[in-house]
Formats: sequence, C-alpha cells, structure tokens
Amino acid sequence: MKAQIILFLVFALIGVGMILFGLYRLVYYSRLTKKAKGKIVDIGFGPFPQRDGAGTTRYPIIEFLTENKNKIKFESNVGMKDKNIYGVDYRKMIGQEVEVLYNPNDPNKAEYAKNIFWAKFMFLIWGLIALVIGIIGTINFY
Repeated sequence: MKAQIILFLVFALIGVGMILFGLYRLVYYSRLTKKAKGKIVDIGFGPFPQRDGAGTTRYPIIEFLTENKNKIKFESNVGMKDKNIYGVDYRKMIGQEVEVLYNPNDPNKAEYAKNIFWAKFMFLIWGLIALVIGIIGTINFY
C-alpha cells in the first residue's frame, strides 16, 4: 500500500517536472527565437530502423535568410517514413515556402515552425496527464 502511494507521488513529481520543462520550451520558442521565411530546397534521406529491416526516412531540407542576411541551410529534425511528409507527396514540397524559427545567437539551430507545436506542447500535455494520475491515485489511497 505504501509503495503504491510512493509510486503515485513519483508519478505526480514527474508530471510537475514535465510541465516545468514544457513551460521552459514554450518561453524559449516564444522569446528567444526569431521567425523567418524559408524555402524547402531538397529532401534528405536517412535510415529508419524497422523490425523487418532498414527503411528510409525523408526530411525536408530548408534554406532561409537570418535578419543579418546570412543564408542558412538545415535539415529538419522531423521526417516521415513514407512518401508523404505532412500529408503531401515529398516531391511536391520542394520549392514550398515555410516558416522557420531560429535562435539569432545560433541560427544553425533552426526548425521548421510546423514541427514546433509538439516541442511546445507535448511535455505540457503529458506532464498534466501524469500529474492528474498521480494526484488522483494518491487521493484515492487516503
């Protein structure tokens, strides 16, 4: 019984930690990054581990200009396993204009703004779920 209470309290603490980390990332992306218009110039290919052997992951390669007019080219951190990236045939993505978020102090740390939604909110959502489960579980034992 006591071990279960400790488990729920640990779950709640993990939830609080995830919420704090999510808030940090939310502040980081809203205050410390700049927006820029970029263009998908190519599609990169990388290995994708699968149970039945190696596959291929496709990543958009994006080019943009910083506010200092420096040209930066980067490969997005998020790719897709199949021929569709974000619901679009990857070959049709080349030439598309996209929004980019980048750190002005280190513009090479840029990301396709569409990917940032999960970076901002994933930890908040999962942290809140863990916190609620931890609190409800702890209350039920008292």
